[in-house]
Amino acid sequence: MIDAVVDCAARLRRAGVEVPLSATVEATEALRHVDIGEREQVRTALVATLIKRSADLVTFARIFDRCFPASPPDDRDLSPVGDVGPTEQVASAIATGGGRALDDLARRLVERYAGLASPRSSERYHVQRVERAVDISGAFQTALRAGREGGERRPALEERLARAEIEARLQRFRRELREQVHRRLADELGLTSLSTPLEETDFLRASTTELRAMRDAVRPLARRIGAHLSSRDRRLRRGRVDMRRTIRASLGSGGVALDPAYHRRRRTRPDLWLLCDVSGSVAEFARFMLAFVYVMHEEFPRIRAFVFVDDVEEVTGLLTGHGDGRDPFRLLAGAGATLGRRRSDYGRALECFWSRYGMEVGPWATVIVSGDARSHDRDPRGDVLGAIASRARRVWFLNPEPRATWGRGDSVASLYEGICHHMAEVRNLRQLAACVADLV
Repeated sequence: MIDAVVDCAARLRRAGVEVPLSATVEATEALRHVDIGEREQVRTALVATLIKRSADLVTFARIFDRCFPASPPDDRDLSPVGDVGPTEQVASAIATGGGRALDDLARRLVERYAGLASPRSSERYHVQRVERAVDISGAFQTALRAGREGGERRPALEERLARAEIEARLQRFRRELREQVHRRLADELGLTSLSTPLEETDFLRASTTELRAMRDAVRPLARRIGAHLSSRDRRLRRGRVDMRRTIRASLGSGGVALDPAYHRRRRTRPDLWLLCDVSGSVAEFARFMLAFVYVMHEEFPRIRAFVFVDDVEEVTGLLTGHGDGRDPFRLLAGAGATLGRRRSDYGRALECFWSRYGMEVGPWATVIVSGDARSHDRDPRGDVLGAIASRARRVWFLNPEPRATWGRGDSVASLYEGICHHMAEVRNLRQLAACVADLV
């Protein structure tokens, strides 16, 4: 255990965290007062003694998981079970849907197939080694067949829902593969360049640990933005000196300007309408979008929130008091929706929104659509988005995908960009904070 603590401290130093020798001694001493068989107690003791800045918590979480894995790898973990190869193991895991099982399997496969003993290539290279060994496409098809009783094809709707569910699990597995390779490269090479500041971490590439830390960071970050805006508003309300009125008022005091007069500025704050895509690929981004805006609710006189996949449901009432912690899929269920696992259909969702709520959108409304603008080759209904833009004060589209991918494949981002007043790349907390600040 002492060797593991010393190794953890050394890895932290290589990652740029300041850990003096005295802190390492304190950490080993702290472990005498906790149950070392309880992983969380060990984590708490090491955080208290090795980490001095909250900004280093994400780096610590990554290195702690490496030095004190929940399920320490051994030779049995890295070997196929009987005659079951990696493809069948992945297919079984995504067919049964075990989240923790998928994460553990990803770790074992990276250990065995990524070729990290001499990490001299890019992160992508090592991930592709694992994916080739697994045969991702074959695992997906095997998982689909496993869900069909007797090999018979299911009804069309049931087949679509099953396919979407397995696709979502497979995407989670691939994200975990990338994260495992990312961690191993950072640890083995001792590089800090692989460590991204929390506010710069991409929503769509963040690990489970990073997502948890980012959720914790949303509230204080939003409050800082709110405080800055309040300070700015106080300065704006005071305005510039009105010389004509000031001189006129000074005549009563012999030409001495005792009470300067100011041009008062009236600030108009928009009603905010949020339309958040909560399909599997961008559900986490929707969570951050809803949380950030609701923490800053004082900056908006009225907020209405809607979630969609291929239909729209209003969730304004469900978010009251819970804007920072609600799971988007639970919001769909709470609103009575049954469409939470289909692929996104922006055209149909926009049409539903326009038919139900379009006439309520007025000139004070700012409409924000958040999502990746991937409509899976369905009609994007740009005419409906244009109708919304003609009634609203402005329409913004916040896209968590890199700008270089807009318009590629089934993305209709380029079309929507020409219709909206503004489409912004919002891949991380820093960009999200900047966009919300610009809105008010």
